[in-house]
Amino acid sequence: MQALVVILWGTGGCIGREEVLRPETQKPLAGYLFLQVLKAIPSVGNVSDIPELLPWEGYDALCKQYGDIVYLEAIGQGLLILGSSRRAVDLLETRATNYSDRPDVALIELTGQGWNFGMMPYGPQWRQHRRVFHDQLKPSAVSQFYPIMYEETNMFLRKLKSKPKAFLDHIHFVHVGLVGTTIMRATYGIEDPEKNAEFVHYSEMLVQEVGEAGKPGRYLVNVFPILKYIPAWFPGAGFQHYFREIAEMSLKTLEIPPTHPSMTTNYLDRFRGESNASEMLSVARNTTASGKGFFLVMANNPDLQKKAQAELDAVEVSRWYIAVPLGVAHCTTEDDEYDGYFIPKNTFILANAWAMMHNEEMFDKPFEFNPERFLKDGNIDPSIPDAEHAAFGFGRRICPGRHFAGDALFILTASILATFNIDQPKDKAGNRVSISLETTLLLLTRSKLLPFECDITPRLQTENLPPLLGFLARRTRTMRA
Repeated sequence: MQALVVILWGTGGCIGREEVLRPETQKPLAGYLFLQVLKAIPSVGNVSDIPELLPWEGYDALCKQYGDIVYLEAIGQGLLILGSSRRAVDLLETRATNYSDRPDVALIELTGQGWNFGMMPYGPQWRQHRRVFHDQLKPSAVSQFYPIMYEETNMFLRKLKSKPKAFLDHIHFVHVGLVGTTIMRATYGIEDPEKNAEFVHYSEMLVQEVGEAGKPGRYLVNVFPILKYIPAWFPGAGFQHYFREIAEMSLKTLEIPPTHPSMTTNYLDRFRGESNASEMLSVARNTTASGKGFFLVMANNPDLQKKAQAELDAVEVSRWYIAVPLGVAHCTTEDDEYDGYFIPKNTFILANAWAMMHNEEMFDKPFEFNPERFLKDGNIDPSIPDAEHAAFGFGRRICPGRHFAGDALFILTASILATFNIDQPKDKAGNRVSISLETTLLLLTRSKLLPFECDITPRLQTENLPPLLGFLARRTRTMRA
């Protein structure tokens, strides 16, 4: 039906595909490795070649076959895949001025996401929000959140002791509690757990729905923006109703007012603070994913629990299991030439962080969980790449909440290791059963661990938690010293 809509509305106003891809201002293409090998299908380009299931692995396979910079076209939209850290740094950091924009797609407007800091175009408004994030989440400022983190950690550990079999649910509680509630209390000053959970719930749904709507080829309105003017009653315009529902959901994430002095009220006079609070919750989602990955690797590697190296464990978890394997798409603002290649304006850029963190040339046996890979003679080995770099993005769009997330993940891993033993589940004969890493595609660029089981037994009584949290407070401060 969408095709019919395109015919009826496109003949009167839409420009041809070739004109969209090759305006007169562009130079002849000099070297798209992928298109030189696989022929694009007229009108739809390489849509059939874009991997759908676990796309980070599919893109990695393409880069290994054709080179670490691969170009595809999907219904008129250029997509550049960066398969190595060198390419990502060269373009997203060294040439950040031209590679820091976000894709301008119709769904951002139709779903009411224009206020979302993470999706804002690169410009003055984005810089203003960025400054606020930096002020509130720079390393020296993160310690202001520690008291809330420790309080929520205490609640999490007690829940885990009470119902260890429900650890995956408790990790979701970390999302709403340790990270989500910390963010809500810090940004809004809201102490009510139900209100915090409501805000987080709507934010989660919003991210998932917008991610689904943004998949390449899912909605033609992203390729032909003129279609956004089609009335909702017109045949084939069902996307209008769908996007309207998302927009209403978006408004619900902005309706909870601050009740106490907070980060939001501190900056409300300067600009709308709610967008920052919503964006900060992306930190919570990533920390939740890392927390689940931590349980899996600890169950399979009980010996690691005896080495008391929570800092290294947290870093290795971020490398071994990346919650956002492809990051968030960047977009070029101008035509560019790089290493003999012509990169058109408005090209989407995806940096395959998963491939970078599983590169055998950078990491020995990259699919094994080994925190000691970062050590040499008892000290940090500078020759090993910083795993957190690719995990949190590149250039001026790097996640501003990375220090917050790093400290939250350390507090989580250290407290779990100090209070519980984690082991593989046992079969009916009492034999330990290995847990495999199984993921699925959650959103366009996000992965999700499939459910798994593990045995969790306490080794520290809950009455000893206050001294533990006091130790964590001192230890986390030394991390920033």
